Amino acid sequence: MTARSVVVVGGSTAGATAMRELRRDGHEGPIVLLDPADGTNRPPLSKAVLARGDDASSVLMDHTSLGVEHVRASAVGLDADGRTVLDDQGRRHPYDALVIAAGSRARTLAAPGQDGELVLRTVEDAVALRARLGTAST
Repeated sequence: MTARSVVVVGGSTAGATAMRELRRDGHEGPIVLLDPADGTNRPPLSKAVLARGDDASSVLMDHTSLGVEHVRASAVGLDADGRTVLDDQGRRHPYDALVIAAGSRARTLAAPGQDGELVLRTVEDAVALRARLGTAST
């Protein structure tokens, strides 16, 4: 019997937790992560990168220790009957089990004076916010 393959769409907190728990529970089959970016460990984002100015690598999730194949692409289609996920580069990824952990998007408000508002969800957000805080007047 061949090991069951798992495709995980999204590598941030929910996806990373799913992959870690699969391995912890003894899953030995292939796990393919579809995510165009490195996952970000969000809790230390505001402390390490924003407050202390730590290097961005300190908050990036490392999935290699789990034996995960990280495909840097976005999922754009699903064939549930054929059990495949299509990525934005035209590749198909077959699966026996699928985890959709695509995350969320920060909502910005359309209000006067909101020009240039920032959110804190990625390393890039933290770096931009830190730069803006450094030039802000009180």
